[in-house]
Amino acid sequence: PLKDADQGNHAKNLYNSYLYFWRWATWQVTELPRGPGVIALITASSFLTGPSFGGIRKHIRENFDDVWIIDLGGDGRGTQESDDNVFDILTPVTITICARSTDTSETEASVHYTRLQGRREEKLDTLSVAAMSDLNWIDVRGTNLDPFVPLSESTYHAWPRVSDLFPWIQSGSQPKRTWV
Repeated sequence: PLKDADQGNHAKNLYNSYLYFWRWATWQVTELPRGPGVIALITASSFLTGPSFGGIRKHIRENFDDVWIIDLGGDGRGTQESDDNVFDILTPVTITICARSTDTSETEASVHYTRLQGRREEKLDTLSVAAMSDLNWIDVRGTNLDPFVPLSESTYHAWPRVSDLFPWIQSGSQPKRTWV
């Protein structure tokens, strides 16, 4: 899907092991029996917005009826305000539940997103007592390779991307040497 969208240059960044679990799980539900099924995974949240993961987002949209994303945050590396992780790691995580009830070749999945913020204990308490219907869900607009997070309603997202304005994009100087 990335090559078809002229974004194949991003495929070089597909190094996360959890992507293999996603592919295996979707294969089990969508290609073997091709019947109803559910996938629920806790993974790093980089696949929600990363351009490299557009192919898996497209595959999920095309093969499932509904997708629920509980973004647990927890980025321990940035300069932004600290958001506790539910695990003792620095990588932000998400719970993603994909449900398939029928052959979904006709329509794309409805994607629903919520974000839990705050202290670790608050997030775990919310997860242990809240029903799915109690969470504040936001429907995510988008198709194909689009991110799995809601975009703001501002006109910013209607502007052309810098990569669309310039005919040539390069990732910059990469000497691959420590002495430079």
